Amino acid sequence: MNLYRKSYAEINLHHLKSNLSWIRSHFPKENFLCPMVKANGYGHGDVIVAKCLEAEGVNHMGVCLIEEALWLHQAGIKSNILVFRGFDKQGAEEIIERGFVPVVSQWDHLEFLTQANKGKAISIHVKFDTGMNRLGFPVKEASKIDEYLWQNKNFRLKGVLTHLHSGEDGLDPNGKTQEQLASLAQVVPIFKKFSPVVHTLNSAGVLAKVAAEKQKSKVVFEPTLGVRPGLLLYGYAPKMNFANEFQSEVKPVMTLKSHLSEIRFVNKGSGVSYSHTWVAKKDSVIGIVPIGYADGVHRNLSNKGLVSVHGQLVPIIGNICMDYLMIDLTPIMNLKIEKNDGVILFGYNDQLGYQQTAANYADVLGTIPWEVLTSMSIRVPRVIVESSL
Repeated sequence: MNLYRKSYAEINLHHLKSNLSWIRSHFPKENFLCPMVKANGYGHGDVIVAKCLEAEGVNHMGVCLIEEALWLHQAGIKSNILVFRGFDKQGAEEIIERGFVPVVSQWDHLEFLTQANKGKAISIHVKFDTGMNRLGFPVKEASKIDEYLWQNKNFRLKGVLTHLHSGEDGLDPNGKTQEQLASLAQVVPIFKKFSPVVHTLNSAGVLAKVAAEKQKSKVVFEPTLGVRPGLLLYGYAPKMNFANEFQSEVKPVMTLKSHLSEIRFVNKGSGVSYSHTWVAKKDSVIGIVPIGYADGVHRNLSNKGLVSVHGQLVPIIGNICMDYLMIDLTPIMNLKIEKNDGVILFGYNDQLGYQQTAANYADVLGTIPWEVLTSMSIRVPRVIVESSL
């Protein structure tokens, strides 16, 4: 791959495999596992991630959109692809034709599938709303759904699921997580004759289950619960009190890199970038880094964020531009900084390990790592590395 700009996201597949292995190690081998590869694999490159997972024996993956499923299908992914977002009749036709597995969460989904079907068996998963109040059937409609599926013989109920909304209370016996799991447990016996898998555990749920076992908590998670890891797969533990100890168990997969395309000297009193929100308090040396908010580097990091040069953290100065950002090199010019030297925005640093991560950027921005990672633009090439760092 030609990298004319030399700004790119390095995707470490060794870390991805290691994270997958760690998650798997805490569940019986036969448990349902559906890693989430939606939103371009959480920004890491969905095809890159899916091919790696498939090679590791993963046979179910989750996306949000039919378009995402089509992209993976066209890239040669053979695993079962679960489509979690709703669809219309046209979408139902595409799902049936391609053999995708729809996650059904409202009545019109069943009706669209029935109308679009031409005598084929259709594998589906049914989602129940146990408190998220976003998607899913009301729990009270479980018997009605069971009757509908029993009457419409082309449906093959393969899974029953819900989505946990407050994983941070996972160890609280009276918390929302346990309340949701109890609600779903009422539903599962209704569909016993279909023998569906039951999957509920997102990344927060995975860590709650692992923490409960490690701490010998009074909270007990049903051992057969299926797993849908997202953020954890990509090397980040959701920020929860009981989860902090697990961050060292998983390794961030993405490292965002660039370089110094130019070094400039500015006089005291000179401003930098749009609106001159940074003004030199002394004669200074600044570096121009060819990556900006069109690439996914949030503009709110202007005058707040840090990057690493020669293993030293230096500040982003002035407003981040669409294609560039500027940094203050003055404090580290004793390190013989030169044009084309590498810049690490977040991820692995050869000299210092994980000096700064997407979670650090999220803290500065007042947001979450999910947003930082999924904001990576298609303009940023994903470059695969396999090495153990």
